Amino acid sequence: MQNELLEMQERARQLKATGDTAGALRIRKQLEEGLSWCGAEPLVRANNLNQIAFLEMRARNFAGAERAARGCLEIYGPVAREVAERIGTYKWMLAGVLAESQQFEEASRVAGEAIEIFAKNHGYDDGFVVDRRTDLEAMRNGQVREYIDVS
Repeated sequence: MQNELLEMQERARQLKATGDTAGALRIRKQLEEGLSWCGAEPLVRANNLNQIAFLEMRARNFAGAERAARGCLEIYGPVAREVAERIGTYKWMLAGVLAESQQFEEASRVAGEAIEIFAKNHGYDDGFVVDRRTDLEAMRNGQVREYIDVS
């Protein structure tokens, strides 16, 4: 079973890389069922859900992206350290999904939480953190734009 799941994961990566969003998404969702069924580690499931959120964003399915992004945090949040970079990444994905679906109030709150984690890990003056703060300001101003680069 484990080998099958690894093969599925690799196939999904290949499809994503070649731009076959629908194919990659289909496999990632099947993979999530398998990972859930076999009781995979929270990090493995959260990473897969984060990939699903990304692919759903690429397909412009904001509801599916939001479900997957929230799932990442539900699964991984309880086992992660408070300042874990991955939690910041998962929160940023959720914030981007929310902002692109024009749920700016919650997006701004979640983005702020992600930025705090990034800043603790990299410093407030780090270019990545500065860019995220610029994005947060755009969210607070209700700017509709691509917050998650899905190209």
